[in-house]
Amino acid sequence: MAKGKNGTVDFDGAIIHITRGANGGGWSTVVNQGVQGERYIVAKTVTAVEFRDAGKGNGFIAFDFPGKNPPRGGVFDALADENAVVFTMEQSKEFQKLRDEIVAFLTKNA
Repeated sequence: MAKGKNGTVDFDGAIIHITRGANGGGWSTVVNQGVQGERYIVAKTVTAVEFRDAGKGNGFIAFDFPGKNPPRGGVFDALADENAVVFTMEQSKEFQKLRDEIVAFLTKNA
């Protein structure tokens, strides 16, 4: 599990689970995305994992799959993307580990 600025992402080997609200994010999440519940993405349907590591600013992880609107750009767009979670430099290692687990799963099941 990796907790970011606007949400928490968990991967159990089959499902990518994004949680907003009390478990991840705050008022900025509500302002950018509204009040959202949990999001479940079947990992084998993921066609791309976009990862931008946190450098001087924030990073993000985003998931693409058939039927999803195409990615738009950087961190500010990721704040509004229901399939993305933004993270800080301090949270980066957790998200790198999560990314590696999901990419390994996708590679094995390609």
